[in-house]
Amino acid sequence: MSNVPSIPSDFDSSSVRGGTRGAKLGKTRAGQWWFVASSGECQVLCGLHGVDATVGTEAADHQAKRWGFNLLMPPTAPAFLRKGADHLHNLALNHAGPQLVREEGVLLPDVFASNWSESVEQRINGVEPVAGLIGWTIDTDWRWGGWAEPDQPLARAGLLQVCLSLDPAFRAYHSAWDFVLARHGGDLEKVATDWGMKFSGRGAARQMTREEKVMDSPGYRRDLTDFVREFAQRYLSGVHAAARQINPDCLIVSPLLTSATPPAVRAIAASQCDLLQVAAPGLVEADAPQLWQISSWPEVAPGVDPASGEGPFERRIRQGRELLVAGLRDPSIIGYSWGRFRAGDLATHNPFSVGLVDENGRSNDALVEPLSAVNAVATQIRAGESSGA
Repeated sequence: MSNVPSIPSDFDSSSVRGGTRGAKLGKTRAGQWWFVASSGECQVLCGLHGVDATVGTEAADHQAKRWGFNLLMPPTAPAFLRKGADHLHNLALNHAGPQLVREEGVLLPDVFASNWSESVEQRINGVEPVAGLIGWTIDTDWRWGGWAEPDQPLARAGLLQVCLSLDPAFRAYHSAWDFVLARHGGDLEKVATDWGMKFSGRGAARQMTREEKVMDSPGYRRDLTDFVREFAQRYLSGVHAAARQINPDCLIVSPLLTSATPPAVRAIAASQCDLLQVAAPGLVEADAPQLWQISSWPEVAPGVDPASGEGPFERRIRQGRELLVAGLRDPSIIGYSWGRFRAGDLATHNPFSVGLVDENGRSNDALVEPLSAVNAVATQIRAGESSGA
């Protein structure tokens, strides 16, 4: 008898995310999250990024399917998506609306702009409703600036400093100053006192940023944390509302969450997105389904093991595979995505820095063989029916 769960009998009905007709995400009564296809079948997602061109004699999407990948991830060439394969569409919302907040370490749309919500709706409405579309990724890249780690100085300007330093043509500039002044009695001198800084006027913030001077003090950090939270809430709740109204059957997928993503943003993403893309298991404290994005096997120690005779090449493959299998057993990890379909040259590059195929179409067996082996039994691994060895 299979241990793979069935919906709805094995699931906590209050946990189910997604619409009535499309793919869903749900947590079993035992506490394990699963992806549920529109057919009702519980699966482990094995995604692949960058299927953008065929190199060699076999069509790229056929290769991906033969290797056990069941989800095409952005960027993917439209010609492959129109064949009906399950895929996620990138909304690229950083470029929705008239202005982009772009500074060192910051890449975000101006979510305070008056037409932000309208721009989001236009982006979603512009997605071609082809077969196989299971969800939208909000964007493939976002950056939130420096954020406050305990007992560590800010390495770069935080989002609040960046917004305070913008050209007044940005709505985010005015919203940031309104936010700060409202918290300090409307008095710029009190802001300076509470932050332990000197301000001769609003232009002082812009001058500090130009001179690459990072605002940092306990008072500033409190305001930074709350401003980031407000920005993220406005961003992600706006996307959530528009997506649910336009197509409730499509899953909402976060941009990649990394250790550089402020914890407040990770928490809000968990509340507003159906599925979180994460750079590693354990980054998100909230109980939410996660898709682990992997770009390469981790590096290993050099040298040959005198007992087993295992060299670093074999060790890296074995440890990478073991790490992936362990991740697929994590209650929150509903699958993984591999970061590169095509990259590099096997004739001159280390195979671990090359894609699953190189630019000449040659298959990279150092990655393809272990990933294919795991993909073939991924559902059984998650269900506890296979060791994945």
